[in-house]
Amino acid sequence: MEAAAKIKARAAIPDIQHCRCFLQDDYQAVAELIQKQDPGHQCLIVVTAGTPCPDYSAVMDKSEGRKRPEGSKFGEFIDRLMNLRELPGHKLLTTAENVVMNHPSDCQYISDRLASDPIVLDSADCCMVSRPRLWWSNIKWQDIKEHPLTGQKVQWSQFNGHRQIKLVLPQQDVANFKMGGLRFHEDVLQGRKHALRRRVQIHRAGPPQPRTGSGRPKLHVNDGWQTTGNLPRGMTTTMPWLGWERKQW
Repeated sequence: MEAAAKIKARAAIPDIQHCRCFLQDDYQAVAELIQKQDPGHQCLIVVTAGTPCPDYSAVMDKSEGRKRPEGSKFGEFIDRLMNLRELPGHKLLTTAENVVMNHPSDCQYISDRLASDPIVLDSADCCMVSRPRLWWSNIKWQDIKEHPLTGQKVQWSQFNGHRQIKLVLPQQDVANFKMGGLRFHEDVLQGRKHALRRRVQIHRAGPPQPRTGSGRPKLHVNDGWQTTGNLPRGMTTTMPWLGWERKQW
């Protein structure tokens, strides 16, 4: 866990226990600890997860989705969650987050295993950056009629075939950002949207060119990509096939 996240968590929950990688945890021991701490089954056990997404990176030689070490961790989390769900007498509230997946089979795999259909939440409802994400939970959404913070009627929409809850919260105020003398571009202030240029970690040989893409990159794009291997280890560069023409943004 990142040091900054630990500090934030400790400030909010002083007696929090930071664990190792969840793959190394003994979930039988976790279950026994829950039984010891709450023998009368009075507590609601909240389990949250934000595991790595299935791996379909455009800069990898081979994309294997859920089969790669990182992409398989959502399934690994579910395996361990099943152990906790078997706790007798305890009620678990599970919330798991992941990206909006391009492969419907990956989404369906997780939904089947969690016995739950995801909903979409997007930070753009109250923040400057749009980050739509899928959330699986055993909350019965059909029973939620009012927004818990505003008391207003819950608003629903659609996003990529999934049901989306609109957060309907106050928008971030640009004036509250500490910019250190800098300022946002006028497009940001006016609410105009652009796709973000992605950044990748450069290794000695440089990552391979994408296997597929929309349109054929111009010659200078190919040349630029092939020379990125000359950058020192650890430096980053913008993937050259992204945004080589304004119309692709």
